[in-house]
Amino acid sequence: MAEVRPGPAAGLQLSALPDHSPLLQPSLAELRRRAPPSPRPLPDAFLLRFLRARDFDVDLAWRVHMHGNNYKQTLLQHFPDILPVEYGGEEFSMEDICQEWTNFILKSEDYLSSISETIQ
Repeated sequence: MAEVRPGPAAGLQLSALPDHSPLLQPSLAELRRRAPPSPRPLPDAFLLRFLRARDFDVDLAWRVHMHGNNYKQTLLQHFPDILPVEYGGEEFSMEDICQEWTNFILKSEDYLSSISETIQ
């Protein structure tokens, strides 16, 4: 049997396989190798969701970054300036951010209504 390689066609073939299929193990092993250390291993079903979402392209699946138990530190590495205070940021609270978005949506009411009418 020919080897199934990741990519759009192979990804569709792999996505159709059950979670316990041995053909999924190489991609699972590679994604697990890249995952941050965790006291509990990430379940195969969890990792398979990332792989299926990206047609079993491990590099693309990895772009959907997984944060381990030290999520506050890793979030700060990826998003240092935009996190709310509750997640290690230094500038805005979740309440501040929610209020800012609420104000933005309310100011955009006319525009949002116009595009809603256009779609209907």
